[in-house]
Formats: sequence, structure tokens, C-alpha cells
Amino acid sequence: MLKLLDCYTPSHKEENAKETVEGIAKALGLKLTQTSSHSYYFGEPSSDIAFVSHIDTVEGFIPVTEERGWIYGRGAVDAKGPLTSMLVAASILSKEGIPVCVFALSCEEEDSEGAQELLQSLKLKYAIVGEPTGVDRVVIEYRGSAKIVLTLKGKKEHAASASENLLLNAAQGILNLPPSSYELSLTPVSLECETAWNVTPSEIKIRIGARFSKNYTGDFVKQVLDAFNAPEKRVTVLEKTQPVFVEPTSIVPRTLVRVIQQLGKKPAFAKKHGTSDMNLLAPICTSIAAYGPGDPRLAHTDEERVSVEELLFATKVYAAFAKSLVKPL
Repeated sequence: MLKLLDCYTPSHKEENAKETVEGIAKALGLKLTQTSSHSYYFGEPSSDIAFVSHIDTVEGFIPVTEERGWIYGRGAVDAKGPLTSMLVAASILSKEGIPVCVFALSCEEEDSEGAQELLQSLKLKYAIVGEPTGVDRVVIEYRGSAKIVLTLKGKKEHAASASENLLLNAAQGILNLPPSSYELSLTPVSLECETAWNVTPSEIKIRIGARFSKNYTGDFVKQVLDAFNAPEKRVTVLEKTQPVFVEPTSIVPRTLVRVIQQLGKKPAFAKKHGTSDMNLLAPICTSIAAYGPGDPRLAHTDEERVSVEELLFATKVYAAFAKSLVKPL
């Protein structure tokens, strides 16, 4: 895992891991396929059992260290920790004649290019998405998401005698956005406008991230527009991902819970506030759920770390999951 963490692979730079990945595949005895999206497939992609994670990370390198049973580094939690456990489990299963494929997808943190490529080429039967859930949690629900660009337009005036100020309107509109809840959250992430000491801006663009649950029935575009007061305003939705929900009785989450319980922990189903490649891949799977080592609260932070104990436990879960589907418990 340390070698994998040493490869700095923010989205669109997954090629940085090519030599390291080739070495890992050889050491684990797994067939390796590199795709045009710079995703990496370990094993036979046509296998009924798929372990799906991602090899990209958010920006910001963190020095890789191991100390007192903890491994630190960018991606230790999200999601090279889960990916490592999946690779080790796949190697163990391969030696026992149980075929699985590990998909290390690209660009999960941005445009999900790897998942989009997979959608066009394969159907999956039983899939576990390797995301940090904690080793006693199985995620069956993710919220949907949308990327919104709000454009406000008004008059450009001398700052000393302006009759209106679009920047103040924008600030007030941000404060007017509805309070966040699990059903809907609208989060401003950036504001762009002309800059000058003596002129008010005539155009402002605000980027807003929307997250919405499967139960949300409102119109978040209207809510954004209603929050802002400007002579001219327009919303553009650049990208929208639907929420996903899997019934707890579906074979993948049901089997994961049973395996975790047999290995000595008290499992529970969970839902996540964010999104993952599970949102995209669910339609091409017979059954799917997310599971992996790591505290999700540490994802994307400068404190990313995962315990060796959790990595080993997750490896046992992945291996036992596959064995139970081949030879039902």
C-alpha cells in the first residue's frame, strides 16, 4: 500500500501509477489491463464478482508514513485503502480458483471518466464499491448531485456613487439559500467577478454544489433563483447524478452484513451524504453496495490515515464475501 500511496494520482494523473501498478499486479499474480481512461483492471473483467474502487485522489500530496499501526498519506482513506484490501483479497481468491476482478477506476473525484467508460463496455453482476465506510458499515444509499453555475448580471457603476451593487446582492443571496438538510443541501463553493477598486461588477458567477436524497421532490434550480435578487439571473446545470438506493435484502448488502457479523463485528446499513461511482454503476449491476476500511470523515482532509487492522479486516470481508457467493454459507 505504501508504494501505491507514494504515487501522486489526483484526477487525470492516474498514469503516474502505471509502473507501480504493473509491479503490484505481477507480485499478486493478477492479470492487468489498462484502459483508455487510465483506469486499471486486475483479473478478468467478465467475472461475476467485481470489486470496484478508484485510484485517483483529490489534490494535495501528504507524506507517506507508517506509525504504530496507522498508515498516513493522500488516498489512505479515499480510496487506496479499500483498493489495497480488494487487491489482496483478489490475489487470495485467485489462488483458490475463485475469479474476481478489481476495477481501479479513474477520475472518481471529478467527472467519473473511469466509471463512464465501464458503463459503455460491461455489465456487472455482484459489485462492491470500495469506499471508506468503516469496517462495520455497509452503505446502501448515496445522495444525488448537481453542479450549478449561477450567473448574475447588472449595471457596472462607479464604486463611489453606485445605485446598486451586484456583489452585495450575491452575498445576500448566498445567505438566503435554504438551510442544509439530508433531503437537500446547496453549497456555494466559489464566486467569480470583475475586480477593480472603483467599479462595481456587472457580472458574477457563483458555483453551487447541490446534493439531494432519493426522497427530494422539489426544484433546486428554482430555489437557487428565488434566493437571489438581481436584474438578470440564469442557472446552468453542468452535470447531474441521480441518487442511488439499494434494498437491504439485495444479495450484495445482505451477504456483506452476514459476513461482517460472522467475523465478529456488529454490522449496520448506512447512507452517505455525498456521491460515488456507485450512483452511476448501480443500473448495470444485479446487486451492489459500498464497503471499505477507513473513517469517511478523514477523506479529502490532510489527516488521511487508515489502520492496518482495518485493512486486514476488510480484506477478510471481501474474500469471505466472494467465497460465500461461490459456495453459499
